[in-house]
Amino acid sequence: MFKFRLIKRKIPEIPSDLERPIMFSLKKGMFRTERTSKQNYLSGARPEKLGVITGRLRNSIKTRVFKRYNKFVGEIGTNVIYGRTHEEGLGSMPKRPFLQPALADNIDNITKTIETAIIKYWNKP
Repeated sequence: MFKFRLIKRKIPEIPSDLERPIMFSLKKGMFRTERTSKQNYLSGARPEKLGVITGRLRNSIKTRVFKRYNKFVGEIGTNVIYGRTHEEGLGSMPKRPFLQPALADNIDNITKTIETAIIKYWNKP
């Protein structure tokens, strides 16, 4: 599977009741990234964008959010073999990335959403 990961640095001892809002915020941001990839980078005129021919690549893009050790991980990727070729280019075939730019478009929003969840948690009555 070809994927990109958004890994936040290791966070020391988070209260267990804060983990859920963080995971929810990260999941929301990763789903927004998936939607951005499909709408803005896989739809449109060729050759700048891939466009949709069969919909296989577009339908294969999936996100996953999990916690490993003390890290929250957001993952976006595809199991379609030619996904990497389009993302990175190959020989004379130009790059037509669809995951990296979608993640770049959403990274600030993801960070702000997580920060907001943490601030709400610490400011709750």
